[in-house]
Amino acid sequence: MLKKALLSCCFAAGMSLAQTYDLPIVFVDTKGKCLDSKVTEKIPATMRVLDGKTNSVADSAKGTLYDIGIKVRGQSSALFPKPGYGVEVRDEKGEGLDVSLFGLPPADDWVFHGPYVDKSMMRNALAHWLFRQAGHYSPRTKHFDLYINGVYRGVYVLIEKIKRGKYRVNVSKLKETDIAGDSLTGGYIWAFDKTGTNTGGAGSGPIEKEGFNTSDGLNVILHDPKKENIQKQQEDYLKKYLNDLEGLFKNGKNGQGYENYVDMTSALDYVLHEEVTNNADSYWCSFFLHKPKDKTDKNGVKTEGKVTLGPAWDFNLAMSNGSQPENGGGNNGGGMW
Repeated sequence: MLKKALLSCCFAAGMSLAQTYDLPIVFVDTKGKCLDSKVTEKIPATMRVLDGKTNSVADSAKGTLYDIGIKVRGQSSALFPKPGYGVEVRDEKGEGLDVSLFGLPPADDWVFHGPYVDKSMMRNALAHWLFRQAGHYSPRTKHFDLYINGVYRGVYVLIEKIKRGKYRVNVSKLKETDIAGDSLTGGYIWAFDKTGTNTGGAGSGPIEKEGFNTSDGLNVILHDPKKENIQKQQEDYLKKYLNDLEGLFKNGKNGQGYENYVDMTSALDYVLHEEVTNNADSYWCSFFLHKPKDKTDKNGVKTEGKVTLGPAWDFNLAMSNGSQPENGGGNNGGGMW
């Protein structure tokens, strides 16, 4: 009986090693360290990437080797059997290292999205593609097979993390010294979202750790600069700008002049996109916006940087996959955060 059991195990192991995939394969090795939702900081690990026309598990040692930091990401989704992961590619000093994965533009931060609620595994990829067709940036995606510590975890989606950069949200960097004039007016990326998006846990923790409330009580979660890096003058400027915009709709006002604050092309395209994709999370969470700087040319003509809606994010519950009746009454689930 023992001999039969050993032969069965060897046969199964051989079948696993012989498995060939059409998708790229990523092998993560945490060197024995625990990787679950209770680990709040990225742990050091290694990652090998196979990206040929076909890829075999038996060739894992031939994959391109990277040092990485990795942690479970998400709020409710962090507790799913197939959670998502935040991954930072690192150099020998432990600093972020920009690399191109699967032919996407180089960066150090990436999202390994585990499409557990979305059984089609296509909703995020399709939604981002649609937004890009409207001429706006939306994170690029690639599907791949993921192994962690030798265990197959399923098909995942590599998604560009929303951040400032030449190939992502192309706004000027807001430096610590940018506290007055045109330099103060832009380079902001934020989201209207639940608290806990940057500190772990859905809707937990005070807003002061991550951003601020607008006059209407909306949670502004600061992404670039983050709360710990933003200067007081910068936070005060953004808060006043958003409060002034909200003020156009208060005390009997009808919103006249809001186009002076909001990039209307981005707003129209964003709203149409959320409606077409029937996104259950529309407008209340994972709602990213950014604002470029004002610019004054050599003739003194000023071009104002306005609130720009997007990039789009989080479509697990889109396309009739939400639990609300108007969204098709599908599976309950959580967002990518």
